[in-house]
Amino acid sequence: MTKICCHCQGSFSSLNGLKSHRKGCKARTTSILRSVQQRTQAKAKIRRREKQDITGDCQELRDELNEAPELQHMEPITVPVDAYMRPPTPIPEIPQHTLPPTRSGRIRKAPRHHKDFLPSTTTGVLHTHISRLLPPPPPPADAPIDVPSLACNIETPMDSEILPTGMQNEATVFETEPNDFGVYRRYHRKPCQDISEEGTDDSLCDTPTIATTSPFNPSSALDSFGRAVVNGLAKAPDWFTPFLNSTVFRLMHWAYTGSNQKSTGEIERLVHDVLLSPDFDREHLEGFRMGREERRLDEHATSTNANFNIDDGWHEASINIPLPKERTRHDSEEQAPHLEVKGVWHRKLLDVIITAYREKSVRQLVFTPYQFLFQEADESPERVYTEGYTCDALLEEDANIQAQPRHVDDNQDVEYSMVPLMLWSDSTHLANFGTASLWPIYLYFGNLSKYLRCKPSHFAAHHLAYIPSLPDTIQDVYQNIYGLPATKNVLRICKTQIMHAVWLLLMDEQFMEAYVHGILVDCGDNIRRRLFPRFFTYSADYPERILLACIRFLGRCPCPNCLVLKSRVPDMGTKYDRKRQSENGRKDTTFVQMLIAKARKLIFQFGKSITSKAVECKIQPTSLLPTRSAFSIRLASLGFNHYSLYVYDLLHEFELGVWKANFTHILRVLYAEGGDRVQALNRRFRQVPTFGRYTIRRFSNNVSGMKKLAARDFEDILQCILPCIEGLLPSPLEKIVLDLLWDLAVWHALAKLRLHTDTSLSILDQATTNVGTSVRRFARACANIDTRELPREEAARGRREVAKGKVVAGKKQKKLNLQTFKWHDMGHVVSMIRKCGTTDGYSTQVGECEHKRVKKMYARTNKREHEGQIATKGHREGLLVKIKEKEKDLKPCDSQQSMHPGDVPPPIHGLPSQPKKKRGRPKKNSIALGPEDDDRLPQTSFHAHHHISDSQRFAVDIPKFLSEYCKDPGVKGFLPLLKDHLLSRLTRREFDGDEHVFSDEERDALRIVDNRIYRHKVIRINYTTYDMRRDQDSVNPRTHADIMVLSPEEDIEGEDVDLGHPYWYARVVGIFHAKVRYLGPGSTSSDIQKVEFLWVRWFGRDLSALGGFGKRRLHRIGFADSEQPGAFGFLDPGIVLRAVHLIPAFHYGRTTAKLGPSILRQPHDLDEDWDLYYVNIFVDRDMFMRFLGGGIGHKATRLIVRIADTLRHFFKKKALVVEDPSEIDDDGLDIDALMDVDLAVVDDGADSGLDEDQEHGEVEGHDEGEDEEGGDKDEEEEEEEEEDEDEDEDEDKEDDEDEDKEDDEDEDEEDDEEEEDLGPEDENREPDEGYDCGYAAF
Repeated sequence: MTKICCHCQGSFSSLNGLKSHRKGCKARTTSILRSVQQRTQAKAKIRRREKQDITGDCQELRDELNEAPELQHMEPITVPVDAYMRPPTPIPEIPQHTLPPTRSGRIRKAPRHHKDFLPSTTTGVLHTHISRLLPPPPPPADAPIDVPSLACNIETPMDSEILPTGMQNEATVFETEPNDFGVYRRYHRKPCQDISEEGTDDSLCDTPTIATTSPFNPSSALDSFGRAVVNGLAKAPDWFTPFLNSTVFRLMHWAYTGSNQKSTGEIERLVHDVLLSPDFDREHLEGFRMGREERRLDEHATSTNANFNIDDGWHEASINIPLPKERTRHDSEEQAPHLEVKGVWHRKLLDVIITAYREKSVRQLVFTPYQFLFQEADESPERVYTEGYTCDALLEEDANIQAQPRHVDDNQDVEYSMVPLMLWSDSTHLANFGTASLWPIYLYFGNLSKYLRCKPSHFAAHHLAYIPSLPDTIQDVYQNIYGLPATKNVLRICKTQIMHAVWLLLMDEQFMEAYVHGILVDCGDNIRRRLFPRFFTYSADYPERILLACIRFLGRCPCPNCLVLKSRVPDMGTKYDRKRQSENGRKDTTFVQMLIAKARKLIFQFGKSITSKAVECKIQPTSLLPTRSAFSIRLASLGFNHYSLYVYDLLHEFELGVWKANFTHILRVLYAEGGDRVQALNRRFRQVPTFGRYTIRRFSNNVSGMKKLAARDFEDILQCILPCIEGLLPSPLEKIVLDLLWDLAVWHALAKLRLHTDTSLSILDQATTNVGTSVRRFARACANIDTRELPREEAARGRREVAKGKVVAGKKQKKLNLQTFKWHDMGHVVSMIRKCGTTDGYSTQVGECEHKRVKKMYARTNKREHEGQIATKGHREGLLVKIKEKEKDLKPCDSQQSMHPGDVPPPIHGLPSQPKKKRGRPKKNSIALGPEDDDRLPQTSFHAHHHISDSQRFAVDIPKFLSEYCKDPGVKGFLPLLKDHLLSRLTRREFDGDEHVFSDEERDALRIVDNRIYRHKVIRINYTTYDMRRDQDSVNPRTHADIMVLSPEEDIEGEDVDLGHPYWYARVVGIFHAKVRYLGPGSTSSDIQKVEFLWVRWFGRDLSALGGFGKRRLHRIGFADSEQPGAFGFLDPGIVLRAVHLIPAFHYGRTTAKLGPSILRQPHDLDEDWDLYYVNIFVDRDMFMRFLGGGIGHKATRLIVRIADTLRHFFKKKALVVEDPSEIDDDGLDIDALMDVDLAVVDDGADSGLDEDQEHGEVEGHDEGEDEEGGDKDEEEEEEEEEDEDEDEDEDKEDDEDEDKEDDEDEDEEDDEEEEDLGPEDENREPDEGYDCGYAAF
């Protein structure tokens, strides 16, 4: 393997050659001299500052950070140990030892302490404020009351107040007191709900290993399939009714819950929950039959249907859709033949709402929307966007509802409240083989917190209906009526009509009455409310979204939200693209409805073909279909714009869309460059370490094959690809690709944040511009590269062509296609977040997770007419869960003393400290505990900063350890360093900037009890996230060993401000605690005390390659040389921020020069280190915000990592302006001209994104009139390819990975389209005089 010098980039064939070169490397010498000079300047700066009074924010920050943490305390050993639940025993704040020098030799201070701020809610006392005087309200109109809609595109300046039209002149607002982070609520009306009940530890934490209070009235599985049957439980004499005895119930409960595949855990659950239950009686099972007990469960409630009670809400119905025929006239559409589609299983929408609001769990809902505001000291408030009920759409709709005249029968204590309905629908395959599928519609309530709503275990989904597919007999029916089989266009329009016929069935008269006038409900929190249902969002992938919006697949105007032309889609991120999107949104006007009505009249009454010119001239300019949406039919007269329902789908549109397309083209480039580049990429990905529980998983398969990859796998690839692709491309192209990958990763991290502010949204908006610029530059840079199909693309195309009887050709040339809806829709994200909240609240991932439940139910059916059986079995499971909850309520709480599977047994003392030796090859020694060592931890306290086990099973005898490993370079100086560390903490010594070496007398006065320290397997680190929630990292020296702490460095105020860095990094090689006693000078206690500490190996920054948002590269670090003082050390766990994900810099290879064979390495390292590592700032959202700055929950570091420093990188002026298109090569991008400038540009004068020829319609392969007449001529072929490839992909799908809908069919057909040359960099040119608006017009 080639060795590369990290300073001068020279390559050498052997390690010895590299070592010889380093001795005389001029670049290395220059770097060291620069570091020494910076060190001298830094020391002089420190001396100057010591003579000055430090005032202002910096002094307040230091006082706060140096304050003793509340959770740190010294505790004598005499306190009894609780083996099950106790917070760890941290040590008080003590100044630390000096850390090792950096890789360049620079001396640094010790890491800072930080205060661990616990999450807190924004509930509290309301204060009334008179916000401002309003103008008199407008006079009432003569028209009837118009129920407002959620469809308005709302511009949201930060200081704007959203107030209803009919409020009094003096507007009153109610604000809560700011919490510890400076966040507070602003209500525009006083809430009837007691907001002080909302805050619990459970509502602020998602990690299962953190102990929290139990949730109040959690939902059960019965909510999803109906709950009316539970009303009979209160009258039952026995809790296990309707079963005859508890034994049968327990067996039925075990069979219906858990996994379908009875694993080891399921068998243990059977034994402990059923067979070993005290009330188990084998005689109860004599004559047991499963079918009889299921019938007993179904017959428990009197039913008029074979399966359900009417109160349950499940009904079976049929729908009728008209069948058109070319050249066949009918008197009207109603007189045309209809196709009856049976087996529509559904629940009444209004019944679902009423039942849910009568439950006690309604206390978890938020009935009064509010603004979320954040205010830092001495700064103006800033708007915060997180939940849907804190954003513009629900705020405005609530204000409009409150402005309506009150119902004449309502008392003043009746609260008027909105019911925001969030919808998900998606077709899913139910089995690996066969054609069994289900098309469910899921309903969620938007006023339930997304942190609960998005958890499958919370059972927040309500199964609303199962949409039927076109019956297999449709061709027979059609041929019997018309004598000819139905065409593809007829089948397509029938499929669309089925979707909307189901929605017309759901929005019945009762629902429409409640929509207009509200419905009076006595809610579960004992408050009477008049509820007004409102549709809030509809989440679906693109093929289903166009069915709902009734527009064409990739038509002339492919977007359901705006009228941007397909030819203008590549301009995404430019200034004029934003203008088109904001000014030309789709609206369900009477003119649009009239065009659809005329098209349908031509089809049914005049017998025109669906694709005839007469029909096309009506609906083709805006890519409409001759079908009117059910939402338009029911709600258009009330002012509702159904196009505003459809929200951004990050899973399908970016992770499986834009990012997958770019990654695929990068692989094509690697194949085109030849050699072993693709194999090297696969090899590197397989060596990427994992992180967290499931944050970054092992890349076991070749990523280039992209086989059976779900959206989460593509997300992991994006987060880890930067170090993996380094050095695999030619140098001019590599910089463009690395910039592209950085911009894509930054955009993805920002778009996936669970909490946004106005500042972060402005950064996301600029990141969208940067992504557009980078992707277009990458497309032009690849113009001269012969990129062809990947092997999997060639195989898929071959299957399609063989199915059509065509001859399979060789690999086709492929270019990066930017004329896709998924690329265009990225421009809508910022406005979507302001309107509906952050993207995680309405991601299709929520619906994909709910698919697992229906798949589990399908496995228990007889596979015939499974829709009704799925609903039946789902209902049974919910009822069994409810009975189980009733048993828990009646059973005395004495189960804490009994052990169950998964409980942590108490630590067993007296066992041997080492496991029994096994036969076979001897294992390499390591200081870390192995997987066979049992050192489990119970749940960690919510308030604790860290948690280490109290076990003493794995003791280390210090004299024996030092004698055995005396030659180990990592163990040298172990005992003096350990004693100095312990003495510094025990004496509370003030840190003076230099390492304090204690005298031999002081060291001798420190006694380590029994000369033993005790090893531990893992340490848990609790931390507060950017969105003010509690989370946890688990640090294990064997698997996840890297941590980060606060750096003590001040910002360098010189020529290069990027030299400062807020964090230090270390690898934990051992986790210990010791019992110590100190009686020497400075002693504060004569008791034996327990001290927890970490043995670490320090990293240093590589100053020759700086990273960050300004450089658009990851920060690069490397291990300090073991010969340098301070390369190893000890660390107080209380100053650890959290774990960090470090990815090896594969391009620079491995080395043994920094540390010889040592016990501190893991066996799999083979006595080698990676020469350099990259800090993966994209590993999760919280880590990204720690480097971006501005995280509200990062109070301890908010003034250290300033978001203002990030803003100057995002919004700096561009360095290159291309005035004349002729300055750029005809063949593509002038890479040499771009390599010497900064590419992080801002779009301050972008035009439409096309060159002069394209502006006048003279593009090669694209006629001027194509958009008007022939823009959709290939649509049938595209959808045919989509359907064909969908069948091919079915055989590669796994049953439990629905989110792995890769949409290959979309990408293949989009790539096959003829691509336009985008011309020179569009951001750098002024628009022509003949500017084309770029949107469809009539």
